[in-house]
Amino acid sequence: GLALAAAPAWAAIYYVAPPADGGSNANPGTASLPWATLQHAANNLFPGDTVIVAPGIYAGFNAVRSGTSAAPITYSGLPGAHINAAAAPHNGTNHRSRVNLDTVSWMIVEGFEITGTNDLRNSQEGVRIVSPLNAGAGHITIRHNHIHHNGNRNILTGFVSDLVIEHNVCHHAYREHGIYV
Repeated sequence: GLALAAAPAWAAIYYVAPPADGGSNANPGTASLPWATLQHAANNLFPGDTVIVAPGIYAGFNAVRSGTSAAPITYSGLPGAHINAAAAPHNGTNHRSRVNLDTVSWMIVEGFEITGTNDLRNSQEGVRIVSPLNAGAGHITIRHNHIHHNGNRNILTGFVSDLVIEHNVCHHAYREHGIYV
């Protein structure tokens, strides 16, 4: 199982589940009334918050804000949580990635299966962690994920410092690398 670190007193725990299991973005994101999409969760998470993702099939997400050193933002997939479609275009760019951590810091992504299609038209990276040079982004942890069959790379990083990439299984990147640091 996944172990969650103690969260700051102001942190919240939210939940996401497929619509068939009661997930709706009109819900408050509680265990009994979960949200339906990872992007809705990303839009509503603040430093210290954790989202627990129930088993099911999901589209990916673009992180929209950073955590802090004392309060990272955590995306935690339970066994069977599967991201198999690209996140929506972000900042005018159609990156075709499942998880897009663009110029953010203090994030944890754990416990997901993240699957591409091996088709570059709709599948580039499984996890995309990028930033402009010297923007100061970093402190990203990617752990306990199964990431495979993405069009370019399963995990891509660029100009991001203080990375922890551990206990992931990455295989069958179609065009380039399993993990590109």
